[in-house]
Amino acid sequence: MNKGTTMLLDELIKEIEDSLLTEFYCWGWGIGDEETIVLAQALKKNDSITVVGLEGNKIGDDGAQALAEMLKVNTTITHLNLADNKIGDEGKSALEKAKRDNLKIAY
Repeated sequence: MNKGTTMLLDELIKEIEDSLLTEFYCWGWGIGDEETIVLAQALKKNDSITVVGLEGNKIGDDGAQALAEMLKVNTTITHLNLADNKIGDEGKSALEKAKRDNLKIAY
């Protein structure tokens, strides 16, 4: 991650952890696996966000797997949009399993 991305991500994480946001969107920001893993860690601790929009980014299998792991812990999120990313079969499989385990989630 470059310095600008790191600073922005730090601010987003702080916002996720310290606020009562109910929706979180990062459409088309160029977020990849590394950033998604950090976001997923923060979302594990959040109990107010119900909608996460990460469409149009560069999220691959590693990021999808991190989000799937997060969904095992966070049962508040009901909608996760990952359209137009770079998620392959491994990531899709992890997300499908998370969806079966967490019946509240739709994506």
